[in-house]
Amino acid sequence: MIPDKQSREPAYTKWYNDEGEAVEAARALQVDRLLPSHWDMWKGLTADPTALHDHVDSFDHPRELELVEIGDRVDL
Repeated sequence: MIPDKQSREPAYTKWYNDEGEAVEAARALQVDRLLPSHWDMWKGLTADPTALHDHVDSFDHPRELELVEIGDRVDL
């Protein structure tokens, strides 16, 4: 929780999208490829990016899901 800028009261802050929100954003933008990042970066907050496959398969976009880890190379 982070203090609110005006009231200074602790306020809930959402930092990351869940699987559905990430795929919905990619669908709305009609991207061809979704390349999730930072899912393995924070100790104790590791997500399972393979859960995105079911979400991606249910929409026209993104057409491809590419999973990478820190240090991987991506060709554009």
